[in-house]
Amino acid sequence: MQLLKNKSGLLAILSLAFAFSVKAQDEATRTMLVDISYHMPANRVPYLKVTAKEKVGRNFIPLKDIIGKVYINEEAESSLLEDIRTDSKGESRIFIPAAFKTVWDASGSHQFIVVTEAGEEFESVQSEVEVTKAKIEIDTVYENGVRNIIVKVSEQQSGEWQPAGDVEVKIAIQRLLGNLPVGEEDIYTTDEEGTVSVEFTRDSLPGDEEGNYVIVAWTEDHEQFGNVFAEKTVNWGVAQEPQDFSSRRSLWATGTQAPVWLLGLAFSIIGGVWGTLIYLFIQIVQIRKLGKTAD
Repeated sequence: MQLLKNKSGLLAILSLAFAFSVKAQDEATRTMLVDISYHMPANRVPYLKVTAKEKVGRNFIPLKDIIGKVYINEEAESSLLEDIRTDSKGESRIFIPAAFKTVWDASGSHQFIVVTEAGEEFESVQSEVEVTKAKIEIDTVYENGVRNIIVKVSEQQSGEWQPAGDVEVKIAIQRLLGNLPVGEEDIYTTDEEGTVSVEFTRDSLPGDEEGNYVIVAWTEDHEQFGNVFAEKTVNWGVAQEPQDFSSRRSLWATGTQAPVWLLGLAFSIIGGVWGTLIYLFIQIVQIRKLGKTAD
């Protein structure tokens, strides 16, 4: 019997030791995931976005206040673009400084490197991405009552722009609440000439006062080009007459143009408050009169 008790105690001790070792190992092996991506907005300055996160179970948790450095082409002090610190979303954006324009123009492809500082919870992490300069051009053709959108993707090779074939691009119409695909497909692939032609099937869409809206085309996390955007304004929409909202009752109107029910609710609340104050004042006066009569 004593032997069984000793064995049970030994097993309990071993189980606790194993549990503590597993927990310590899990805490020691926390891994930070760092990603760097390239973005080229339409007619704007290119920028880099660094994202730091940790995988917990099936979820990715953004990591705030991760400090690091971003380099171009090599990890050297002369190639340092900028120091970074991630925000509450685990992100940090940096624009390519004007001081590196000569370096940027010297080649059609560049490598970007991000190195984070080691801390109490995470070790230093290095991530890199190699990007080839690319551009997107949008053209429109209207023939025999059919509207077509032609998108061309080009990449820079040996200082010249060459067609980029077999590139997936998204083409959509820019709307207030998001982008609306121009056709039945969400993604299109360029041919050997770097172009893709899409028939425009979205008729009778409202535009601005002149019937204009914006067509956008972009690559999304392309392994070679990153995120490149282009846009073009077309006059294919239905013109909308300017509306004077100041003469209409609406929730965002002021003064007497607010909805009747909202005005009624507001005046009811104000009347209720003042009515209660007046009632309390009258009661206080009557109490004082009753007190004097009693004396």
